[in-house]
Amino acid sequence: MRVDLIGGEDILAKVEALAEQQQDAQQARNDATEALRLAKRTDINDAAEALRAGAEAPEPKPQATKSLEDAERHLAIVTQALIAERKAWIADLKARDADIRMKLAEAEDATNEALRTLIAEAEGVLDERADIRAHVEWLDDTSRNISKRRVGPDPLASLRAAISAEPGGLSGYMIEKREHEARVHAWNELAKRAAATVPADQRLPVLDGSSDSGVTVPQIDAAIEREIERMIEAGEEVPVPVTKKWMQRLGTGKHKWAHIPVEKTTMPPDTESAEARRGDLVKALA
Repeated sequence: MRVDLIGGEDILAKVEALAEQQQDAQQARNDATEALRLAKRTDINDAAEALRAGAEAPEPKPQATKSLEDAERHLAIVTQALIAERKAWIADLKARDADIRMKLAEAEDATNEALRTLIAEAEGVLDERADIRAHVEWLDDTSRNISKRRVGPDPLASLRAAISAEPGGLSGYMIEKREHEARVHAWNELAKRAAATVPADQRLPVLDGSSDSGVTVPQIDAAIEREIERMIEAGEEVPVPVTKKWMQRLGTGKHKWAHIPVEKTTMPPDTESAEARRGDLVKALA
C-alpha cells in the first residue's frame, strides 16, 4: 500500500503487522491440528499393541490437544485484533477521504504531465525515423516533395488516448503538422502513381519557373492531369496539392480540377494574304 498517497502510516503499519501475525497463527493452528492427528493415531496404535499383549492400555497424552486449543485461541485473538484495527483504518480513511482524493488527483496530474513529456520526446524520435525513411524513398524519385508522414500503426496511440482527455493534450501545432504531413503524403502517392505510367526514357526534364524545384517533366505533369481527371470521374477525392505549381492548377473548390486558362491574343487583320486581297476585291465589286 502506498502510504505516501493515502497517509495513515501508523494505523496501516499496525494492520500489516497484525496481518502477518494472523498468517503465523493460522500456520501454528494447522501444525497443531496435524500434531493432534498424529498423536491420536499413535495413541490408538499403542493401545492396540497393549491389548494384543494382554497389558493395560496407556493413558492418552493430552499435550497435543492442549497445543491445538492454545493455537486456536491465539488465532482468534489475533484475528479479532486485526478486524478491529482494520475498522479503525477504514474510519480514518473516511475521515480523510476528501484530502486523500485531492492528493491522488494531484499525483495523477503529475504522472500525466510526465507521460506527455515522454510522448513529446518519443514524437521527436519517431519524426527523426520518419525523416530518415522519407529520404530513402525520395531517392527513388527526386522530383517529388519529401514526405515525412509516419505510416503504419501509431506506437503511441494507446498512450496518447489514455491522457487525451486531460488538459495539455495534443497541441494545435502538432495537429496542424500531422495534417500537413498527411497532405504531402497523399499528394506524393498520387504523383507516384502517375509517374509510374511514364516510361523512364520519356521523362525529359525542362526548366519551369513555376515549379518549386525549378524544373519539371512535362510527360509526368500530363500523367498527373490524367490521374486527377480519372479520380474525379471515379468519384474519388483528389488530394490537396502541396507544391506551388499544382496549387495554381487545382481550383479552390472542393477538389475541382481547374485547367490553366488559355490567354487569348488579339491578332491584327490579315491584309497580305491572297485570300485577304480576294476578299477585298469581292467587297469592292459589290
